[in-house]
Amino acid sequence: PIAIDELITAFETVGFATLVDHGVDSALIDKAFAASKAFFSMSIDQKLKYAFQGHESNRGYIAPGSETHDLEKNCQPDAKETFDIGKEDEPGFQNHWPNELR
Repeated sequence: PIAIDELITAFETVGFATLVDHGVDSALIDKAFAASKAFFSMSIDQKLKYAFQGHESNRGYIAPGSETHDLEKNCQPDAKETFDIGKEDEPGFQNHWPNELR
């Protein structure tokens, strides 16, 4: 339970956390980072072929300026871009992996 409290505090105060000693092979981590770098280096037109599918599936590419923290407060749009994925075997939803990275 202490680890959970530490994670919650990190997310609430810093916005992220780094996990260590998780057992994931470093070669797999390196491969994931390389694929991420390759995806975000693609043109916007290429990335938009994998556009966000909606909040139900929570999968796909979200371009910079597409989201905001709080619509009611007229916040500036997020400058970030993201590519959301989910569990591979989730019924009714599937990830759309970019053909350019296969």
